Amino acid sequence: MLEDFYLEHEAAVKKISRGQHRGADHCEVDDVEQAIWEHVISEPAAYLNAADEKVLESYFRKAANRFMQAERRDYMYFSGSFMYRPVDVKRILADSTWVDADDAADIEGRVDVQAAWRALRGKAPTQGRALFKAYGLNIPLRDMSDAEAQAVRDGVDSITHILNEGLRLRAVDVDVAREAA
Repeated sequence: MLEDFYLEHEAAVKKISRGQHRGADHCEVDDVEQAIWEHVISEPAAYLNAADEKVLESYFRKAANRFMQAERRDYMYFSGSFMYRPVDVKRILADSTWVDADDAADIEGRVDVQAAWRALRGKAPTQGRALFKAYGLNIPLRDMSDAEAQAVRDGVDSITHILNEGLRLRAVDVDVAREAA
C-alpha cells in the first residue's frame, strides 16, 4: 500500500523538497525528501486518508517545513549564530526545563535556559519565582496577580537577553526541577 503511495506521489515530494530547500547550505534536497517520507511512514493514516491532492501536498509541505526549521535551528545553534527569541524561551520553559532530562524535547535549550534561569534567580528572584510558578507549576498567567504575570513576561525577556548576550553559562550538576522544589 505505501509502495503504491510512494510511486504515485514521488514527483510531488521531489518538487516540494526542492522548493523548501531553496539552496540551503546546511542540508541537501535529499534530506528534505527523506524527512517527508519519514513523516509519511510515521503518520500513514493522515496521508492515506487525505481528502485530495491539495491537502496531501500541504501535508508534504508542512513536514518539509518542520524539517527545514529544525535543521536551520540546529545549524545556527552549533555554528554559534543561534539567537533565542522569547517564543523559543517560552517553549523551552514549558517543554524542557522542569521535566526529567529524558523527557526534555530540547536538551541543548534546556541546559542553556536552566543556567540562565539560575543566573536570573540570583539577580531578580521575583522573576525567577514567577517563571517557576508559570512554567514549573503550570499556573496560567490569568490566575496570577498582575505583578506576577508581568514578572513572568519580564523574566522571559531577561532570559532571552542573557542567552543572546553570549553569556552561555555552564550547566552544573543540580537539576532545576529538584532545585526549585
